Amino acid sequence: MVRLQAEARLPLPVEQMEIAWRKDRERGGQAAVTVAAGRTEQLQGFVEDVRGFRPSQILLDSQGIAKVWQTLFSENDETAVVVSVQERSTRICLVEGGRLVNGASLDMGMEDFSASPRSAQHAETAERFAQDMTGVLELFGYTDTGSVGVFVLSDGGKVIEGMVSSLVSAGLSARAALPKVKKLKSRAGRGAGDIYEYRVPIGLALMGLEGQVGQLNVFERLYERVEEKARERWFRSLKATAVVAAVTAVLFVLVFYALDAASYRRFERLEGSADLEQLMDREELIKEIARRRPDLLGLLSEINSIEGKGILLDSFSFKMGQPAVITGQADNRGQLHQFEKSLEQSKGVSSVKMTPSQDSKGDKIRFTMSFHYWGFTKKQTRK
Repeated sequence: MVRLQAEARLPLPVEQMEIAWRKDRERGGQAAVTVAAGRTEQLQGFVEDVRGFRPSQILLDSQGIAKVWQTLFSENDETAVVVSVQERSTRICLVEGGRLVNGASLDMGMEDFSASPRSAQHAETAERFAQDMTGVLELFGYTDTGSVGVFVLSDGGKVIEGMVSSLVSAGLSARAALPKVKKLKSRAGRGAGDIYEYRVPIGLALMGLEGQVGQLNVFERLYERVEEKARERWFRSLKATAVVAAVTAVLFVLVFYALDAASYRRFERLEGSADLEQLMDREELIKEIARRRPDLLGLLSEINSIEGKGILLDSFSFKMGQPAVITGQADNRGQLHQFEKSLEQSKGVSSVKMTPSQDSKGDKIRFTMSFHYWGFTKKQTRK
């Protein structure tokens, strides 16, 4: 019965979708059911991306947000709309009794609120954010959008305060929610900002401790659980750690998070142990590795986006500690100099040097351009 009712609401035929459901409260002879669904092709692609790391479970980040809200941000089990803001997106979760019962995403985040609070751009962004949030609340069934509490997870910063203010101005019952630091018996003195930054991994780790309780496993058909005895340890060397950390940094921007048992096995008890500090220290390593890795895809996209009519690129060469080099051809020198000028203005690019040469046929100008990309292409001196 659940599947039949869910199939009627799916945007695609059921054979193209994966469905997981969970029975919730019962009232008046009827049971409330929470359904999670995803396109099989996309979910299968994600499974293949993470299969090599042999994760014990693949969990929904929205459920991680609901869990960390209940554990470290909320003071009770009241129904709440929990808002988790990323740099370029926002996850909105309807939580009842500490359990996720609905969810939605917005394609705007902190970066959109980076303009001055007094600017016209900020006012337009705030208005759009409030309108989108109102639409989500109506989607959740709250026609009176002020009748439910909206809690924006916060580190105490001004950006979140501005977002909350825009919701309050629109008539929503919104306020910022700071983590309850005192709930953690941490010897390292972690603050609200630390907990906020790692809120999703913490929530997923807590879910891992609980096993399959209340989980919406849309990956059940697509991924077979890895047994403890068959798993390999990931962190046998710094090199292995670096590889895992680099890939994890990429996976964290996806809708779903892969949680390996090695991540939460150390969480035997969250309170009164050093496990939380170990997780945070590992995340710091991930961030440091990400900062030290050149964004070659971003660089290539930047080069390809340059307006260069008549320019045809032949090759691209990049090695750490050496200038990046691109070769190609142009119809005339005007096009070539315009391309050079545009490249110099690209983010992270500096010291562009061009060497033109006439094509053997005489109708094209071949060129080689070398340039520095941030500090990656410069020789590193050891102290």
